[in-house]
Amino acid sequence: MRSRWIGGLFAVVAMTMMILALWLWQYAPAAAMQYRVAQRSVFAMGGRCAAVALIAAAQWLIVSSVVGSVYRPGRLDRAFCGVAGVICGVAMISAVALGLAGR
Repeated sequence: MRSRWIGGLFAVVAMTMMILALWLWQYAPAAAMQYRVAQRSVFAMGGRCAAVALIAAAQWLIVSSVVGSVYRPGRLDRAFCGVAGVICGVAMISAVALGLAGR
Protein backbone atom coordinates (compact mmCIF):
# COMPACT_ATOMS: atom_id res chain seq x y z
CA MET A 1 0.00 0.00 0.00
CA ARG A 2 2.80 2.37 0.89
CA SER A 3 4.56 1.88 -2.43
CA ARG A 4 1.36 2.85 -4.26
CA TRP A 5 1.22 6.15 -2.39
CA ILE A 6 4.86 6.85 -3.08
CA GLY A 7 4.46 5.85 -6.75
CA GLY A 8 1.42 8.11 -7.03
CA LEU A 9 3.27 11.00 -5.42
CA PHE A 10 6.25 10.55 -7.74
CA ALA A 11 3.89 10.36 -10.72
CA VAL A 12 2.35 13.70 -9.76
CA VAL A 13 5.81 15.23 -9.27
CA ALA A 14 6.94 13.91 -12.66
CA MET A 15 3.85 15.30 -14.39
CA THR A 16 4.46 18.66 -12.72
CA MET A 17 8.04 18.57 -13.97
CA MET A 18 6.84 17.82 -17.50
CA ILE A 19 4.34 20.70 -17.45
CA LEU A 20 7.01 23.05 -16.08
CA ALA A 21 9.45 21.94 -18.79
CA LEU A 22 6.92 22.55 -21.56
CA TRP A 23 6.16 25.98 -20.13
CA LEU A 24 9.90 26.73 -19.93
CA TRP A 25 10.40 25.65 -23.53
CA GLN A 26 7.65 28.01 -24.68
CA TYR A 27 8.67 30.92 -22.42
CA ALA A 28 12.45 30.86 -23.18
CA PRO A 29 12.41 33.41 -26.06
CA ALA A 30 10.17 35.77 -24.09
CA ALA A 31 12.49 35.53 -21.09
CA ALA A 32 15.41 36.48 -23.29
CA MET A 33 13.49 39.57 -24.41
CA GLN A 34 12.42 40.45 -20.88
CA TYR A 35 15.87 40.25 -19.26
CA ARG A 36 17.55 42.21 -22.07
CA VAL A 37 20.54 39.93 -22.49
CA ALA A 38 23.27 40.54 -25.07
CA GLN A 39 22.61 37.45 -27.20
CA ARG A 40 18.97 36.53 -27.00
CA SER A 41 19.12 33.39 -29.13
CA VAL A 42 21.89 31.88 -27.01
CA PHE A 43 20.01 32.68 -23.81
CA ALA A 44 16.80 31.20 -25.21
CA MET A 45 18.65 28.04 -26.24
CA GLY A 46 19.96 27.79 -22.68
CA GLY A 47 16.39 27.91 -21.38
CA ARG A 48 15.39 25.21 -23.81
CA CYS A 49 18.33 23.05 -22.73
CA ALA A 50 17.11 23.46 -19.16
CA ALA A 51 13.69 22.25 -20.32
CA VAL A 52 15.28 19.17 -21.90
CA ALA A 53 17.13 18.49 -18.64
CA LEU A 54 13.89 18.75 -16.71
CA ILE A 55 12.13 16.37 -19.09
CA ALA A 56 14.98 13.85 -18.82
CA ALA A 57 14.82 14.06 -15.03
CA ALA A 58 11.06 13.50 -15.12
CA GLN A 59 11.49 10.45 -17.35
CA TRP A 60 14.14 9.10 -15.00
CA LEU A 61 11.78 9.61 -12.07
CA ILE A 62 8.93 7.84 -13.85
CA VAL A 63 11.00 4.83 -14.86
CA SER A 64 12.95 4.44 -11.64
CA SER A 65 10.20 5.10 -9.12
CA VAL A 66 6.77 4.71 -10.64
CA VAL A 67 7.42 1.81 -13.00
CA GLY A 68 9.94 0.34 -10.55
CA SER A 69 7.32 0.16 -7.82
CA VAL A 70 4.88 -1.77 -10.02
CA TYR A 71 7.27 -4.03 -11.94
CA ARG A 72 10.57 -5.55 -10.99
CA PRO A 73 13.28 -3.42 -12.63
CA GLY A 74 15.27 -5.22 -15.28
CA ARG A 75 18.48 -4.57 -17.15
CA LEU A 76 16.76 -2.40 -19.75
CA ASP A 77 15.14 -0.23 -17.09
CA ARG A 78 18.47 0.38 -15.40
CA ALA A 79 20.09 1.19 -18.73
CA PHE A 80 17.31 3.64 -19.56
CA CYS A 81 17.71 5.31 -16.16
CA GLY A 82 21.43 5.67 -16.77
CA VAL A 83 20.91 7.19 -20.20
CA ALA A 84 18.26 9.58 -18.84
CA GLY A 85 20.65 10.62 -16.07
CA VAL A 86 23.45 11.30 -18.56
CA ILE A 87 21.12 13.29 -20.81
CA CYS A 88 19.89 15.28 -17.83
CA GLY A 89 23.45 16.09 -16.76
CA VAL A 90 24.64 17.09 -20.22
CA ALA A 91 21.56 19.23 -20.85
CA MET A 92 21.90 20.96 -17.48
CA ILE A 93 25.58 21.73 -18.07
CA SER A 94 24.69 23.04 -21.55
CA ALA A 95 21.89 25.17 -20.11
CA VAL A 96 24.20 26.80 -17.59
CA ALA A 97 26.93 27.37 -20.19
CA LEU A 98 24.51 28.87 -22.71
CA GLY A 99 22.84 31.00 -20.06
CA LEU A 100 26.19 32.44 -19.02
CA ALA A 101 27.31 32.90 -22.63
CA GLY A 102 24.14 34.80 -23.46
CA ARG A 103 24.71 37.38 -20.77
